[in-house]
Amino acid sequence: MRVKGFGINRSEIYTRNGESPDVQFPRILGIECVGEIAETTEPDRLPVGQKVVSIMGGMGRDFDGGYAEYVLLSNAQILSNAKVSVRFFLALFLIFILDSCKYFE
Repeated sequence: MRVKGFGINRSEIYTRNGESPDVQFPRILGIECVGEIAETTEPDRLPVGQKVVSIMGGMGRDFDGGYAEYVLLSNAQILSNAKVSVRFFLALFLIFILDSCKYFE
């Protein structure tokens, strides 16, 4: 996958501060990214040039992640409808945050 963008996640800040002892260096961080398929083993579902998103699944912790120019991912970890996926995860995140706000009242 050719990476076109990534987010900086709190867990990556912890890792940069040395607070993630399970992450072995050298390692390229980045637990989420968006981009496009550069090479594929599943051309019907993931054709070259298809816009995709990937999050977590060990990316940036067990293997090099989204801060890289290219990432090598299993096909199962690649979500091929990036617009729907990003909206879904944003909605899920907002529900979690809004629900958590009651604990700070």
